[in-house]
Amino acid sequence: MILHCKTCTSMPRPDAFRCKFVCNVCPYGAYSNQAIRNHILSHTGEKPYACSYCSYACAHKNASSKRHVNYSCKHCGSFSTYDIDVMVEHCRLCPSMHRPDAFKFKFVCYECNYGAYQTAMIKGHIWSHTGEKPFACNFYIFKGHPLSCLHCKDFMTTDFDQLIQHCKFCAYMPRPNPYKCKYVCYQCNYSSYHIIPFKDILNQVYSCVHCNSFETSNMEDLIHHCKTCSFMPRPNTYRCKFVCYQCSHGSYQLAQFKSHIFQHMGHKPFKCNFCSFACTFKSNLNQHLKMVHRFINK
Repeated sequence: MILHCKTCTSMPRPDAFRCKFVCNVCPYGAYSNQAIRNHILSHTGEKPYACSYCSYACAHKNASSKRHVNYSCKHCGSFSTYDIDVMVEHCRLCPSMHRPDAFKFKFVCYECNYGAYQTAMIKGHIWSHTGEKPFACNFYIFKGHPLSCLHCKDFMTTDFDQLIQHCKFCAYMPRPNPYKCKYVCYQCNYSSYHIIPFKDILNQVYSCVHCNSFETSNMEDLIHHCKTCSFMPRPNTYRCKFVCYQCSHGSYQLAQFKSHIFQHMGHKPFKCNFCSFACTFKSNLNQHLKMVHRFINK
């Protein structure tokens, strides 16, 4: 089925790169093999990964591996637990563990003779034994989804630093005020002078509340999903060409629909060149310029 999702000529592929695999049930597309597998399992309801210690089962392998890890002390041979915090406490108190230096070996590993003074260090060492990776990257672009610039159409990357640099120097991005618009979003006209709030905006991941199986940080992919998702209510297929991923708002015009989405996201891409005023709708900006800065526009 995965091979068919890759090669079927009848499946819609608006972007041949991002839609390398297309779902056999809906128009969902993905670049990675694992992403399309996980999506198909959400349709079938299969849970192939079962826990060895209880009746828990899940569709994703990572979820099953995080559910239970049996920590057993090899030094005393009589202690085992599924809770890492309880094991860390045992690593501090177990009398059978070798501690050549009571200060440096405040914690001793239950598997080997590694010793550490800090709790974070012993936890990190324990995870190297179990293979756990509890800290996941927040940036969606690091999950195998290359992102491209909608302004110049030529730039694509999965490296966050390269993306930030491109948002700073791309000549095709609108910068009505070079000072305030030091960084411009690669997906829309949002801009900022400070890099930290700009990174927070790029870091946002948008999830569809209708199908509960789609998430992205790419505006183009989100718009396409809002157009094609079969779970979204469309009482009028003409007027509801685009349906919001967060509510039931529908629209035929793309510009009006983007303005509605910006309200959910908190984006205010239209900024005044003469003061700090910013808004979601371009019409509001034009009204502000006419009412407040009318003498400047003459």
